[in-house]
Amino acid sequence: MHRLALIALIVLCPSVLPAAQPRVGIVIEPPVEYYGQVDIRAVPDPWLVYPEPVLVEPVAGSEKAEPLYLYVPGDHHRRWFKHCREYNACSVPVFFVKESWYKKVYRPAYYGDSGKSSARPAIIVPGY
Repeated sequence: MHRLALIALIVLCPSVLPAAQPRVGIVIEPPVEYYGQVDIRAVPDPWLVYPEPVLVEPVAGSEKAEPLYLYVPGDHHRRWFKHCREYNACSVPVFFVKESWYKKVYRPAYYGDSGKSSARPAIIVPGY
C-alpha cells in the first residue's frame, strides 16, 4: 500500500522531486562603446590622429572656440565634414584621439579598471 502511494505521489507530483536537468543561464552583454567628447584634464596627453585641429566651418569674427577632443568611430575623422553635425562640432576645432589611447589610457583612468561606461555618466558634447 505504501509502495502504491509512493508511486502515485511520484507520478502525480513531479514538482516535489528536484529537477533532473541543471538550469544554465547565459547573459550576453553588447560591448559598451562611447563616442564623443573626452575630458583630457585628468589624464596624460592624448595621442592624436592629426597634430593640428580639424575645422569644417570657420566662425566669422574674432571668436575662437576652444578645441574639442573627440573619440570617433572608424574613419569618421577622415570624412569629418560628413559627420561633424552628429557631434555638433562643425564650427569648432576638433582634435581626434587615437583609439589605442582611448582604450589603453583614457577609459581605464576615467571609468576604472573595468572600462564599463556605466561607472560614470557620458560626457555630452556641448552645443556651439
